[in-house]
Amino acid sequence: MALTNLAEVARLDGRPEEAERLGRSAMPELDRVGDPNHRRRLLVTIGLALAESGRIVEAQEILERLRLPEDQAPDGPAAVVEAAVALQLGEQKRAAECFARAAEAYEGAHDLRDVVEALAGFIVSTPNQEDRAAAVLRMADLCRSGGITLLPRERDRLGPAITAQVVG
Repeated sequence: MALTNLAEVARLDGRPEEAERLGRSAMPELDRVGDPNHRRRLLVTIGLALAESGRIVEAQEILERLRLPEDQAPDGPAAVVEAAVALQLGEQKRAAECFARAAEAYEGAHDLRDVVEALAGFIVSTPNQEDRAAAVLRMADLCRSGGITLLPRERDRLGPAITAQVVG
């Protein structure tokens, strides 16, 4: 589990190559003894790290491993990786739709940080000003109520004006 957490910290710290390396190192042990939800979370870390590194084909391979059977509603892990891939491909509309789906799927889950990260992606990718404004308000509320601080990479992505609205 320690390598899994280190992989996510590396990704959030803007070191996607290190995150991918650590994540792949942790996967065999998680496959052997880990909880399926921990494996999915690690796959998300690896998929996002690959997408952030521009390694789209490899990120899409991870995305395929995350997809649920067609009879199940899409979940946050698959949606957030799909969004990151779409964003790297310049598909803003698809990215926004997937980030919105991820934020909705993560809502009420154990980690509000996932919702905040998905909302940050949605805010930077949606062309719709009203939807963006609503997402900024939602993010500000989640940060206040959940005691979440925006990471430097999120502040950079959002820019100073939106960051100021979120942090008050």
